[in-house]
Amino acid sequence: MLLLRPKFKSPNPRRACLALVVQCFCTGECLVSSKKVLIMPSPSQPSPESLPAEGEGLPLAPGPYSPSDMRTLFTGADIWRTLGRLEEAIETLQTTTKSHDEKIQLLIQKTDRTAFAVPVMENAITRHDKDLNQLGKIAHTAKTFGYIALTLISGIGVGILIYFYHRVAPFLFPNGGTSGPKP
Repeated sequence: MLLLRPKFKSPNPRRACLALVVQCFCTGECLVSSKKVLIMPSPSQPSPESLPAEGEGLPLAPGPYSPSDMRTLFTGADIWRTLGRLEEAIETLQTTTKSHDEKIQLLIQKTDRTAFAVPVMENAITRHDKDLNQLGKIAHTAKTFGYIALTLISGIGVGILIYFYHRVAPFLFPNGGTSGPKP
């Protein structure tokens, strides 16, 4: 509970009473004991002097307080409420800031782990690139040897077929290879 206490005694009792009313209004607690409260009876019929003049509204506050004092009172009460809302907003911002700090720390840790993994991955990529280049060379060599082997097999196969043809032809064609009459 915040208690408004002036640093020095105010010679103006209206101001001291006004500060007490503001505090009671804002906190909802009355700081004056019931033994010290003076209750004044209100007149049953207003006197003609106390009635406002025509075109003028009712006074803002009963008693010795002027309308400017009452406006000051309500302005002070509004400031008091606004300060309370600001304190709540500050607490919310502090909670949010703490949450964001934790998230930033997690991101920093993940970034550190990623920064450690990147060189390892780059080395693996370099090794795999070398391996693939060697495999490409081996595949090219195998393809070249395949073409050479196919050419040799084709040449040898044609030679073997010609050899068999000359060996088997006299048995297949006894007339010398012609089937028609001799001239």
